[in-house]
Amino acid sequence: MSSLNFYKNCQSEEFLWLKKESMANADQGCKKNRHEKFYSVEASSKNLPKKYSTDEDLISQIREMAKLTVRLQTNIDPQSIRFGTGLIQRVRKERGKHGKSCPDKTCTKGEGHVYYVITVTTVYHVVSSQNEAEKTEVLPFFDQEGLKDDSKAFSVYKLLETDKETDNFDWCAIECVTHSEELVKDFSDAIENLERLQKATYSKYNCDTEKFVVMIGHPHGGPKKVSFGTWSRKQTLKEIRSTQDWCQYRHDTPSCPGSSGSPVLILGQPLCGYGYWFGHPHNHSAWDKEEHETVTSIGANSMAPST
Repeated sequence: MSSLNFYKNCQSEEFLWLKKESMANADQGCKKNRHEKFYSVEASSKNLPKKYSTDEDLISQIREMAKLTVRLQTNIDPQSIRFGTGLIQRVRKERGKHGKSCPDKTCTKGEGHVYYVITVTTVYHVVSSQNEAEKTEVLPFFDQEGLKDDSKAFSVYKLLETDKETDNFDWCAIECVTHSEELVKDFSDAIENLERLQKATYSKYNCDTEKFVVMIGHPHGGPKKVSFGTWSRKQTLKEIRSTQDWCQYRHDTPSCPGSSGSPVLILGQPLCGYGYWFGHPHNHSAWDKEEHETVTSIGANSMAPST
C-alpha cells in the first residue's frame, strides 16, 4: 500500500479558529467532541491504565515530553488564526557575527551577541510555507486555563525539511529564536531527561502487547492536554537500513482540531535520539473518517537505544 493510499480517507485537523474560545466553550461546535478523554498533565498519571499507573519512568517520560510540547499559533490574517501543536526537538547556541545576524527581527542587540535556535517538529498542514512560518508564534508551558504567559512566547523565522521524499507531505520542522537562557536550560534539561527515560521505558515495554499510545497537544488552541489510546497497525514507508525505517501508525487516541502536530509516544518504540532527524517521534497528522482512526506523521523506528 502506498503512502498516498494510506491517507485515502483521511482529513487533516487543520482548523481556522476564528474566535479565541476556551476549551470549556469549544465542545459546542466540535464534531468530534471527545473532550472528556483529555487530561491535564498533572492529572494524566491518575488516569493511566492500571498496568502503567505505578511506573514512575513512564509517568516522568510523559511529564518531560509535556515540557517540550508547545502551542503553535499562525496568524493567517487579522480575522483567521490557526492553532496547532509542536515538540521542541533540539536547542543550539549561536552567536551573531559578520554575515550571520540574529534572526529575531525585533532584536536590538549589537553584533556578536548570543542567541539560541530552537527546532520544533510539527506537521506540514499546520505550517506549510515560509510565509506562514514567519506568521507563527510558539508558546511553551501553556498548561492551565488562565495561566498563559505570552512573555515566554518566541517567534518562528524558518521552515525546515518536510517528508517529501516519501510522497507524503505532512511532517516538517520550524526554527525559532530566543534570548532567554532560562528557557533554554529548561528545554535542554527536558530533552536530556526524555532521552534517558525513553531508554528506560523501551527496555521494559519493547515486547509489550498492549500497543499503548500517549499523545500530548493543545486541542482547540487551549491548555495542554494528554490523551491515551492503542495503535492498530504500522506501515513502513521507507526502509533506511536493516535497523531503521520511516513509518506511520494508526491508533485510536482522542484528538481535536488544534491537536495537529502533537507528539505521539508509541510505548516500546525504539528511537535513537530526540535531537536529530533520524530519531524524531511521530507527530499527530490526520483523522481517517471511514475507519475512525487517527494517523501519525512519518517518524523513525530505529535500533534499540544503547544502555
